[in-house]
Amino acid sequence: MRYVAATMLFLSASFVLAQAQYEDALKSMLEVLDRTVAALAKVQDADSAKETTPELKKAASDFLEVRAKAGKMDPPNREEKDRLAKEYQPKFEESKKKLTAEIARLKRLPAGKEVLAEIRSILEPEKK
Repeated sequence: MRYVAATMLFLSASFVLAQAQYEDALKSMLEVLDRTVAALAKVQDADSAKETTPELKKAASDFLEVRAKAGKMDPPNREEKDRLAKEYQPKFEESKKKLTAEIARLKRLPAGKEVLAEIRSILEPEKK
């Protein structure tokens, strides 16, 4: 009986931990996207583009790392997925809107193509 109770406690704790890790991955992705948008907003000319390049490379690397970790996780259960969607979908949509606006602005700048090349891995869908 103790064995069953201990097993149930372990499974419950593992489940809660897995759900928390998935939410942490979402938070990390959102944070990286927000950092990317902030860095892109700093670009006004060739000099500022060069200054933001390391920041953008780091953001792209962080994004790929978080996406890879999230891809290895089991998806949350339906209830948790709905809760996460309700909480994070508006935040991701707002971040996407800002990112899209910055991309459009940078496409009009002479140094914009080089800057956008640094974050191409964020913009492309994950390869399966």
